[in-house]
Amino acid sequence: MKPALLIVVVLTLILAACQTAKPTETAAPVLGETQSLPPAPAEATPETAVDEPYPGAVELVDPNATPAYPAPDEGGTPVEWEEATKLILEGKVAQVTQYDNLTVILVLKDGQTMSTLEPALDEVFNLIEECGDLCKDIEVPTS
Repeated sequence: MKPALLIVVVLTLILAACQTAKPTETAAPVLGETQSLPPAPAEATPETAVDEPYPGAVELVDPNATPAYPAPDEGGTPVEWEEATKLILEGKVAQVTQYDNLTVILVLKDGQTMSTLEPALDEVFNLIEECGDLCKDIEVPTS
């Protein structure tokens, strides 16, 4: 086969493959004609009690177990942020727990528990980092 004929055949095949199909015709609705479907009847869903978990949920927490860390409302003695800062920087804190609502629970090395509100989220972690070696052993529970 001659090279020129081969080129023509290849180009013809390429062009044929690149052709777009004609769009299918659809009937346009007649002006003034409207279509509406009645709404489907709502299915009755059982109401879930507030205290019940969602269907299929498995309760993994023992309700009689003692929590590992104090809850924000059980945070012990409330202190101002400045006092909490002083306790951390003096190395008197053994554990820090931060909550999204800016509540910080401090467990001191002598066992006392204190709570405070930090001025901004993660400020307590910045403070621990600033403290350096004196605060390197502070426990920070992760959830």
